Amino acid sequence: MWGYLARRTSSNAFWAIFELLLARPWPPNGVMPAAEVVWAGHPVGQYLAWAYMPAGSTLNVTVQVNSYPSGINGVPGVVLYSVGMGDLQSDDLMAYFEGLLISFNGSVFYHPLSSLYVTLKVNAFPEPKAPFTMTVILTEGPNGNTVVSYVYINGTAYAVNLNTPMPWAGIGYVGLRASPDNLFYVSYFGVSPSLLGGVEDFINSVESTSWKVLPYWRNGELIINSTGATSGGQYIAWQYSPISNTLTSQFTCHRSQFRPLARTQALKCSHLM
Repeated sequence: MWGYLARRTSSNAFWAIFELLLARPWPPNGVMPAAEVVWAGHPVGQYLAWAYMPAGSTLNVTVQVNSYPSGINGVPGVVLYSVGMGDLQSDDLMAYFEGLLISFNGSVFYHPLSSLYVTLKVNAFPEPKAPFTMTVILTEGPNGNTVVSYVYINGTAYAVNLNTPMPWAGIGYVGLRASPDNLFYVSYFGVSPSLLGGVEDFINSVESTSWKVLPYWRNGELIINSTGATSGGQYIAWQYSPISNTLTSQFTCHRSQFRPLARTQALKCSHLM
């Protein structure tokens, strides 16, 4: 049997910020919170990424795009960042981080330290048409660098065999990047192998439809805001399958403001497990 683990509101409206959400014991696929819509306007180089460190010498990244109303514009795609990335406004900066972008348009780019992206290879694989499933297979090279070995589009393999300057040991984040004028809907984004075992599935959630403002990620925090909703009972939940007869849920919050007359509570939660 599987179900969902959630943090549910009461009838009082509140907003909360979660920096970490965990469920114990970990399920085989290590479900993690994420987003469903990736939207890019301006500036260039918007991204959404999660902390991840390779658990071996191979890294598989899979994304399922259900629809792409805008069509592929610029260089959106799967991206890896070094541990020094941080919460930058954009990755289109001459900032002190490294990045590797495998774009949906079939090109591969590298972001050196203190420089902008440079093109490593074009036409490495055909541009997919939505709906599509794209899997990127990366391996550790003999010199400790990152190699883009294969890209699978809807099950068809394309050999890329590209040695990149990106250090394998320097990978600290994995995610999705958008360029201006892109709108696409992602139903699955998973990475394997996971330090937890199996696949880390970053997009696997359900949410109520009565939110006035849907939960969203900002600066590594999950923003939950139910103020102004037309009804109570808002929720967001992630698929979770118990692997034993014990399940522990724990959270730590402090109340930043409380206005009983306005029926508004403001919480900032730094740990939920």
